[in-house]
Amino acid sequence: LNLCKNITATGGKTYIWSTSVATAIANVCPLATTKYYVTGTDKNGCVNKDSVTIKVNPLPIAKAGKDSAICNGKNLRLLASGGTKYNWSPVTGLTPPTNVSNPIAAPTVTTTYKVTVTDAKTCTATDDVLITVNSLPTATINGIDTVCSSKSTKFNVTLTGKPNWTITYNYDSNPSSIVNGVVSSPYTLSVTPPTAANTYNYNITAVIDGNGCRTSPGTGTVK
Repeated sequence: LNLCKNITATGGKTYIWSTSVATAIANVCPLATTKYYVTGTDKNGCVNKDSVTIKVNPLPIAKAGKDSAICNGKNLRLLASGGTKYNWSPVTGLTPPTNVSNPIAAPTVTTTYKVTVTDAKTCTATDDVLITVNSLPTATINGIDTVCSSKSTKFNVTLTGKPNWTITYNYDSNPSSIVNGVVSSPYTLSVTPPTAANTYNYNITAVIDGNGCRTSPGTGTVK
């Protein structure tokens, strides 16, 4: 720590410090614990010496934690270390209190949080952590189609987000089917309705993208 401090000698008329400063007050900026010597001379020409030690405490090692990513609408707990007191900024997206080592963060946009760490000797240091906010994927399923019994039809599913996607779909309230490893958009979803004549609503019940973000978006109809 580059600490500058005034040190003052008394009891004499003139002074000379070990730093070559020839005044009673010397400004010193030690980088490590240092002893400074002063020689004082009074009005009778008598000389005496003294010394003062300036102790330089090391800075705390501030750690704000590892950079992380979350899906929009989710949160995570930050975790700082290195001190006895903590203060985070900005406070946007943080659940109070923000003067703890582990506040909960739920930013809606990618945010860099800085933590100021103070140790028992009131020395401070800072570190920051980047929280990337990934958008939720979307899926739009198009189409109303009429097919004959036991015939298949296709829907185009337009996806946003990061590949690869996992699509979960069903018709009406029947058990879901899953398509894994969808690498591009639009994706052609082929379905074969039941043999009974009816109108069947095919629903995309969930989409998970390559960031692990999940949403539940669209419906298509087959008659």
